[in-house]
Amino acid sequence: MNISPKNFVRLYLLLFTLSIYTYRFGEVLDRATVQYLTVSIVNFLTIISIPLFFKNLNLKKLIKDPLLISYSGFLLMAILSLLVALNKVESLVRINQLFTFLLSLGIFIFFLQRNLIQLKDILWLSAITLVIDMSFSLEQYVFMILNEIPYRYEYITNLVGLHGNRNILATVILFRIPLLIILAKKLNKNIFYFISFLIGSIAFFNIILLSSRAAFLSIGICVIFLALISSYRYFYTRKNILRQNMHIILLFILPFFLAFQISNYVIDKNDNSYFTNRVQTIVGSDDESKNTRIRYYSHAISHIVKNPLLGGGIGNWKIYSIGYDSKNIQNYIVPYNAHNDILEATAETGLLGGMFFLSFFIILFLKLSHFFKKIIDPDNDYQFYSLLFLPYIIYIIDLNLNFPSHRPINLYMLLLFICIIYLNSPKLISETK
Repeated sequence: MNISPKNFVRLYLLLFTLSIYTYRFGEVLDRATVQYLTVSIVNFLTIISIPLFFKNLNLKKLIKDPLLISYSGFLLMAILSLLVALNKVESLVRINQLFTFLLSLGIFIFFLQRNLIQLKDILWLSAITLVIDMSFSLEQYVFMILNEIPYRYEYITNLVGLHGNRNILATVILFRIPLLIILAKKLNKNIFYFISFLIGSIAFFNIILLSSRAAFLSIGICVIFLALISSYRYFYTRKNILRQNMHIILLFILPFFLAFQISNYVIDKNDNSYFTNRVQTIVGSDDESKNTRIRYYSHAISHIVKNPLLGGGIGNWKIYSIGYDSKNIQNYIVPYNAHNDILEATAETGLLGGMFFLSFFIILFLKLSHFFKKIIDPDNDYQFYSLLFLPYIIYIIDLNLNFPSHRPINLYMLLLFICIIYLNSPKLISETK
């Protein structure tokens, strides 16, 4: 049976996606461990199969890709940091995770450079996995409704679904809402616009139930960005501001307000999970979670100042953090992460390693910035290019508040987003000669 290169790539995307949604195998193994293992297996099988489908394996253009170069630099510094690591086993585990992502990125870009990844395939994967994540999360909420159990903040852990953490789940749900709208625009049929509106409304409601302040902050900044970019375009084109934002208003803004209004009826206003109460804690000065994060940041900065060359060793921040936060540790709960991946990467690999890590996201932004010109061009789809910026905004906020670089589901979303950026930048995906 002959498989075409395009179908081979579709098979890879399918297997990669299934790897992210791998069964946990009870309580013995952490889900992330199983995910990294299955992704590694899929990558290995793909690499040994590539010569069977591609005669021209000229990799000159691939190794010149800026994203690959920057992440390779970070991986190199991570390997060098082994020299100073207190726990080299932890370092090797983390290096394996970094290498798995780098290999995945290389495979994705290899296929992109040969025009073998289709935009609709990526968008459909995003939409389908969004529905899967929401289904597993809201299953418990439906159970509560059927049993007439009032929703309260203490029940949030019942809604974490497949990903075990409400911040992770809320972020990856929000990340895919703009991509869902883009898919509806590409399909351009009323039924899909309606489905997008329905799924988007449920998604925002799911996020509100999860009460993730990082997600709430992301929503606010995305709305501000859309307002600013819309005003910017109006200044240049003088076109009707409502008409040129029709899909954004109907499929992003309106679903959020609908979800917000519904949440007002199902969540008690005195409960901690009530949207307004959670938003107020973002700017409040006495919030324990926010103050804890600030304390973690200061610890990471102190460690960077003391260890600027190679840091403390990749994967070893969880060890050093105990010493920095020993006076605040209660009930054996230790600061496993710095809750800022940029600071943590720098604390573990030194200033140069942190610069390589940060440059990865700067390069991605520079690729996105090319779309600013298209936003003000009357002949281009303004809403499409505006929506492309939202997943980046959401990921960067999460990068600075949580630890998406450690979570396969977040990295999977990042890879899908990179595909979308490359697919809309013809210079990035021209076939290697």
